[in-house]
Amino acid sequence: MNQLEELMQDEQMQFECAYHNYLMECVFGEINPMLYNETNPDHAKKLFKKVGALVEQQYNKEVFQKDWIEHHAKS
Repeated sequence: MNQLEELMQDEQMQFECAYHNYLMECVFGEINPMLYNETNPDHAKKLFKKVGALVEQQYNKEVFQKDWIEHHAKS
């Protein structure tokens, strides 16, 4: 098993990835961030910084974690 496979099996890493995706969706909505970065890099950069600020603030992290745990308990 390679290092990436090991990381992806780590439950905390799975949570952190899911949380980051949640924040990306909160900020970008239906916009694909990578494509937007190609078409409007200046505005995309501002949105990426906003995601970073939300990560630092741990925006809605406790609520997200509760929902995430409940969802995975059902799986």
